[in-house]
Amino acid sequence: MDLNDYGKAFSSDSYATKSEVLATLQIRAGIDVFWNKILAYREQFMSKLPLRNIERLPFNISFTPGFLNKQTLLERKLVKAMIKYLKLNFNDYSRVNARLESISKCLAHLAHFYNVEVSETVFKEIINEDAKDLKPNQIILQKYYECIKDIETYSADAINESRALKFASILSGIEDLDSLYRKEELQDTSLKLYDRVYSAAPVERIKPMMSDLYEFINDSAFSPLLRSIITYFYICMIQPFSFYSEEIAILLAKAILAHYDYDEVSILIDFETLIDDLKENMTKIFETVMETNDITYIVYRVIMVIDEKVTDLLELLQMNNAEEIKEEFFNIEKKEEKNVEVVEKSSQVLHNVDYEVRVALPKLPVGLDEKDADKIAEHLLELNPSLKKGEALFYAHHCTIGKYYTIQQYKAMNECAYETARTSMDNLAKLGFYRKEMIKNKFVYTPVQRK
Repeated sequence: MDLNDYGKAFSSDSYATKSEVLATLQIRAGIDVFWNKILAYREQFMSKLPLRNIERLPFNISFTPGFLNKQTLLERKLVKAMIKYLKLNFNDYSRVNARLESISKCLAHLAHFYNVEVSETVFKEIINEDAKDLKPNQIILQKYYECIKDIETYSADAINESRALKFASILSGIEDLDSLYRKEELQDTSLKLYDRVYSAAPVERIKPMMSDLYEFINDSAFSPLLRSIITYFYICMIQPFSFYSEEIAILLAKAILAHYDYDEVSILIDFETLIDDLKENMTKIFETVMETNDITYIVYRVIMVIDEKVTDLLELLQMNNAEEIKEEFFNIEKKEEKNVEVVEKSSQVLHNVDYEVRVALPKLPVGLDEKDADKIAEHLLELNPSLKKGEALFYAHHCTIGKYYTIQQYKAMNECAYETARTSMDNLAKLGFYRKEMIKNKFVYTPVQRK
């Protein structure tokens, strides 16, 4: 690779830190030659932000071609997700289910972050606003959902100090808004940890810096996506609130997207992974940004994370297409209401069965019909120890030749997560119970005749 190409490779295809470049090239002598070429390439696309660090120096952002391409692609995905979600009827099963599953994922990250054990049933109760007898450590999840609901309901409200303090008040339960901004220094806040890296802003800098942030959010020419990500970083850096600064940073990021371009779909985007699964990685990148004043490091990485989450959301919305799901479920309900007749051909322990509709199973214990699905499932588990109970139960209910079944049906029947349902259906296909097919951009599973 020509020396001049290194700048592009480490700034457009990725936006590597110096330590990452060192690890990739595996050289130490002369690394500064390569690194200076990379910095020179980035400098061509560098712009100053109206936001300043704790030492009042402006942050910079480098709009390399690769960075702009990834930003544009993500923004297109966000628009696509918004259109798909808004096309779903407000009270239709598909919209309700997509909303429930997406927000459950967001709350699950917080639960893990707080080390709180929560079942999927509790998540559902919180989101349906009928949670009762929550444990004390689960209340924060309910309050966080109240903030999410506020973003959804009041997306037109301005993004300003009142909005941020409202989130802080809901999460903390403190009604005195004047007391929500941090009044005490965090440990070593007023001192450098090293270079320009601080654990938080000094108390006297909180309000001026937050004022600069609100002005940036409302007056900047940057896209809503960039404003939301930069807001997340800036609040995490300042730590302006007595409690829940990181959570408020995520909520404001969602509120910015909802207010400016992306409406209700903004609440479904799993920003919460940033303060759970990726917290350690984010902390390291935060330090790099503060050392270099180059905010591109954090923006680039968050774009990559959110791009993956929006891709998952698009897949979920596709699976929950309103008309397809509605038609499929109504047809299933009508067919499953039919009585299934069993014709006994012998008094042996096992016998052939012949239903009103042909099923994939050729032999069942004497006296069983399709309504005895629990006993059929038990029989399947005895014959196939590699099956899980939920898989056997689902198959016992859904083994009619010529029908097509979905991951969503498995999820609804077993009350499990979508990923669990997908894994189980794929396992059933792997074991030869179903054949997996793609119809209208959606995977379906049709029973295979068992021998």
